[in-house]
Amino acid sequence: MNRTLFDEHVLKRGFILGCSVDFWIVFLTCTLGMSMSFLLMWACVNSRTTLSQESALLSCAETAVEEVSESNDDEEDSLVDEDDMKNPQGVYLLSSSRDRDAFSSPPAFQRGFVQRVLFQENTNPGFAFGMDLSLRGALACTFCSLGYWAPCMMWMNSYGWSMQYAAVIVCFTLYKSAGSTWSLACSGFVGTAIAVVNAIIMFRYYPAGVEDGGKEAGIFGGINFVLFAAVILWYNFPTNARMFALSWQAYFTMCFLNPTNKVIFSKGVRDVNLYGAATGPLMGTVIGIVLSILCNLLPQALGFGVMSALATAQEIALDVAWKEGAFWNKMVAAIATPCHTLELKAFSAELAAIMSRARKIDSALAESWWECGDLGRCGRMRAYLAALKSSWEMQHIALQQAFMAVQLAQEDSSTLGQACSFDLMPALQRLARHAGILEQAVVRAAVSGNIDQETQARIHSAMDACDTCQRQLAAVISTSW
Repeated sequence: MNRTLFDEHVLKRGFILGCSVDFWIVFLTCTLGMSMSFLLMWACVNSRTTLSQESALLSCAETAVEEVSESNDDEEDSLVDEDDMKNPQGVYLLSSSRDRDAFSSPPAFQRGFVQRVLFQENTNPGFAFGMDLSLRGALACTFCSLGYWAPCMMWMNSYGWSMQYAAVIVCFTLYKSAGSTWSLACSGFVGTAIAVVNAIIMFRYYPAGVEDGGKEAGIFGGINFVLFAAVILWYNFPTNARMFALSWQAYFTMCFLNPTNKVIFSKGVRDVNLYGAATGPLMGTVIGIVLSILCNLLPQALGFGVMSALATAQEIALDVAWKEGAFWNKMVAAIATPCHTLELKAFSAELAAIMSRARKIDSALAESWWECGDLGRCGRMRAYLAALKSSWEMQHIALQQAFMAVQLAQEDSSTLGQACSFDLMPALQRLARHAGILEQAVVRAAVSGNIDQETQARIHSAMDACDTCQRQLAAVISTSW
């Protein structure tokens, strides 16, 4: 399309409020495409996170929390005889079947058919997740290719933009969660939009570039590119925004400085044209962003499942709470149980894995802001989990100290040390059990995003049980020593 046909197309389409019709099409596409993508993502993430916390199989822990209030009334009589706490090999056990059940089953979370069956998520979760993400991206790129080989879909490439570029946007935008994808989408859109606006300004002053402006236009184009690159690199733009802004501006500047350039650019909002060289990238970017977000939001009904950073943070919190509760019981039981060096190394590796898993919640919570913007129930969930995360540091210090105590207990072979261990075991076991129950109750309250009176009562009941166990432990220590 030459400049004459370009201008005729703009005149034929008409104007609204002083701007071309195509300008309003581009403006509404960008505005509605981005806003509707966010709203759809927010709704899907809200549904996904609600299902995530409801589907976690923590029934045993919930049962234990509900029974804590019953145990508070007879806590003084709850320390069983030492002989009842041992199995035939002399190893200490939890005081009842209810205690053992509290940490018998780890939480489980729903996965789509693709991860669970097709890629065997139970064998290699990381591989299954990566293949699931790759399959989503492949489906999006396949959809973009329909405009080239499917006759009924060739209309997609007949309005000035290219579905090839939409596929490129999918490749650079689609990531592990809806939050990270939306973050990359926003930065990519901003980078492209900045370059497009700058190109329109350039061609506003010199519609044909150096072809009509000569040396003066060449100097203007060179200075414009240097200043544009300096601003993009100097200010703290995201890397993705810098990449798209500089790459597109390099292309626009080369067209501007090429005397034989045949590519037509809009000169302002009055003659924005869908077939313009600057308009196509912007439209393709929005299409690619919408496809990328949809890839992360594919429902379980299609065999996939919503990829949400907030849901990941929920799963990490539930998983770590269960593992830490179980680890406390292992540490207490190991104090009076002879452990070999390999067993101590296994405990150390398990503790390191728990802390490594807990640290992953930082990135998940950071990405989850892009999914919810701290709005609604999702925002409350994120705020509660962020507050919970800060308390885990003290918990990890306590776990490390417990492991050091186990190591010291293994080194202390004196009769006094063994006697003290046997005297303390019942009280230590009950304290460890109720501490694990309390942590799981707090985590489930944070994950649900709704701390009602019943939830508060459960947490206070678990706290009272822990206080009672601490007093009993202090009494045993005072009488033993």
